[in-house]
Amino acid sequence: KEYNEKYLTKEEDFISVFENFNLYKETGVALWRTFRLLEEAEPFLKKINQKDPTDTAILFYLGEIALEKKEYQNAISYFNHYINIHPTHIPIINNAPKDDRNVPLDNNYLLNLWFIYLHRYDPNTIEAYTYLGDIYSILGNNEKAIYYYNEGIKTAPTHHLAPYVSLAEFLKKKNEKLNVIIELYEKALGNLIALHNNYRLLISYSNNCDYYPKLDTWIKERYKYTYNYPNYYLFAYKFNELGDECKDKKIALKCYNTSIKLWDLFTRKLYNPSLYNPYNSYYNYEHWYTCNRDLKSNKGRIDLQKKYPLEKIDLVIKKAKLLLELYKDYWQVEFICQKLLIGSHKNHPELKKLIEEAKKGKGYIN
Repeated sequence: KEYNEKYLTKEEDFISVFENFNLYKETGVALWRTFRLLEEAEPFLKKINQKDPTDTAILFYLGEIALEKKEYQNAISYFNHYINIHPTHIPIINNAPKDDRNVPLDNNYLLNLWFIYLHRYDPNTIEAYTYLGDIYSILGNNEKAIYYYNEGIKTAPTHHLAPYVSLAEFLKKKNEKLNVIIELYEKALGNLIALHNNYRLLISYSNNCDYYPKLDTWIKERYKYTYNYPNYYLFAYKFNELGDECKDKKIALKCYNTSIKLWDLFTRKLYNPSLYNPYNSYYNYEHWYTCNRDLKSNKGRIDLQKKYPLEKIDLVIKKAKLLLELYKDYWQVEFICQKLLIGSHKNHPELKKLIEEAKKGKGYIN
């Protein structure tokens, strides 16, 4: 007790100096934001909040810590306080220096920016609302969960962090109509593709935070549908699931179409990441080289199939069957199935059967 009192007195003296307080604040924020050390960070952040209750970022981080500790009422209080002060704060990532053609001046700057600043987002209103939706979902308050997810979407409907996926997953658990859920996933996907078109050099970086393993694990779960590769595969898998569950065959066909397009985007990036990832460091080049080398071996292919079990051929077969059933579109069925009759699929019995059926429909076979 005597030691603690002396220590606390010294701490108070230390942070009473403005420069020292800023250093103290940076330490507390880094312990949580970068290293995800809850027990070490919480005392720092609480002390900072006492000394400077106007620092809204600290409120946001304390809300995350309370949520992590399952202290839900405290988390609700922190996030609501943050939202009251910042009702429309949206994270902006377009802050890298560019030339007069709007091209980034230095790719390394972008990668460093990702590691140091964008390895996770600054506190923002969209995620505060999303956290509140998550909390009320856990507490079983369906009405408030939906309200807060919708508020997050209203804050920035075209931002890639808008919680369309969170709302869709929540409604799916509550057996909401599939067409509503599909529409939410489509909006989330549209925002993701728009982001990727605007920030090609940032979004494809697959090793988020190797320096900080706890942060890396958290990011891969928290942002799996936004920055973290393989997000296109996750969406492809989700649309395939929705197609399987959908009783409306036209909507199911639309889902399979979307899934095939996303699968193609995913594999294009996987098989030739150099097209999208102009790595500048030796380490990242080695990572790219290893990925491409492994794909050429049987073991590499088997490992990938285990990791990503969704196959394009299965999606195409489902699509072809629906095209025949709904529209009798023999030409398209023959075309899409014929394209897959190569390599290991050249003797695939189901593809051959569909091609034969399409030819009969066109009158080529009696």
